[in-house]
Amino acid sequence: MKTKVAIVGGFLFVALLGSSTAQVTWTHLTPAGTPPVPRAVPGTIIVQEPDTFGVMYVFGGRNSSGQSLNDMYKLSLQPGQEQWTQITEQGDWPSPRDRMVLAYDRAGHRLLGFGGEAENYVVFSDNWAFDLRTERWSRIDTAQWFLSPSPRVGSLYACDEGRNKLYLFGGVTFQVIRGYQAGWWLYDTWSWDCSTATWQQLSPYGSLPSPRQAGVGILDQRNDRFVFFSGHAANNIFLNETWSLGRGPVAFTQLNPSGTLPPCMRHSVAVYDSNGQRMVVFSGQDDNGQLYNTVWKLGLTPGSEQWKVLSPGGTPPPALWLAAAGLDKPNGRMIVFGGNTASGSINDVYALEGLFLVGAETPDPSAIPAGNQLFSVRPNPSRGQVRFDYSLGKPATVELKIYDVTGRLLRSLGEAAATPGTHRLVWDGNSGDGRPCPSGVYLYSWSAGGQTVKGRIVQTK
Repeated sequence: MKTKVAIVGGFLFVALLGSSTAQVTWTHLTPAGTPPVPRAVPGTIIVQEPDTFGVMYVFGGRNSSGQSLNDMYKLSLQPGQEQWTQITEQGDWPSPRDRMVLAYDRAGHRLLGFGGEAENYVVFSDNWAFDLRTERWSRIDTAQWFLSPSPRVGSLYACDEGRNKLYLFGGVTFQVIRGYQAGWWLYDTWSWDCSTATWQQLSPYGSLPSPRQAGVGILDQRNDRFVFFSGHAANNIFLNETWSLGRGPVAFTQLNPSGTLPPCMRHSVAVYDSNGQRMVVFSGQDDNGQLYNTVWKLGLTPGSEQWKVLSPGGTPPPALWLAAAGLDKPNGRMIVFGGNTASGSINDVYALEGLFLVGAETPDPSAIPAGNQLFSVRPNPSRGQVRFDYSLGKPATVELKIYDVTGRLLRSLGEAAATPGTHRLVWDGNSGDGRPCPSGVYLYSWSAGGQTVKGRIVQTK
């Protein structure tokens, strides 16, 4: 296996190249605590607040009996110590629904929720905010109905945490006509500013995609575009098209990836791997009713997009659709929860590991500089020792400093005259006076030959 290393904007980036699919593995997780009841299509998002491990939030969904839910859970994603906790309902609270769109407002320490569907084809267009510190919902609807999307469910959407925005395309709404429930497929495009919780309707150039719902979307950060795939169109037509919505200018383009395309299907899940420059798609239902537990990856190099089928090892999820998923960036894994199998709803949790970067920030790796390179900080999170592996292109003085979150220096390590080649520094988890540092988040600064890498370490004791 080959490794590319970048130091970009003061952060560590490691890309694994040429790894075989045998190194990609499914793990069936068994979190502690009381799990949610089996369900399909809950609103789901993974976030990492400061000084915390990643957390998956799960809102609502539809249980095995087809009943809409509005309970809420969080799944702590500390590796080996995953745990479910139910969030107590208090104050104003969204009504039961599935497929609520969730976005993360990092600066505001909150989740934003939009729309969804309840039983009997009732769809919503209300906007909500969930404060991550008080764990309370509050309604934030705009006064004018035309300043936010109309009631809908199944929109294709993607979050851009860097710009604090969410992009949304299409969906479906329902209306009773002469006693029959009719579906109206949509193809309007919106952006949601998460900092102000305001919507803006976009008017993209180019040929518009046909109306659709139940597809998947990601935000391709490196190429500044919203990419979406598959979906369910009117007249029960299933799709396997791939489209992009560029943001400068705002224009739609239908992509024509090479390789082995996934089938025409709906209700898959997808995550964006910025370090591998790809969209990873899992599961779904095709137009013959067949369910899948296949993993596809779409390489996102502009003009050379390509689909490939992966064959992970380990214990895979069953063939299913209507699941929920997110990317656990700190631990380098895709988390899949719930969904419907041929036998009904499940509440299992699976992790797809070995495909994503572990424990690093995710800057845009537009260049791979030569010279001194910090290429591994592991394990992270850690229960004690943390290994800092690095290589030098020429002799250099190497310094490693560990700080607490207030910026107080706890420990200094280093080499006064390190030679070219590979080296390792080990922080034992103790402060300079030999006392163990308690559980929490710590900052490191590694420098060599004029280059500096900064990042975070999570310690759990």
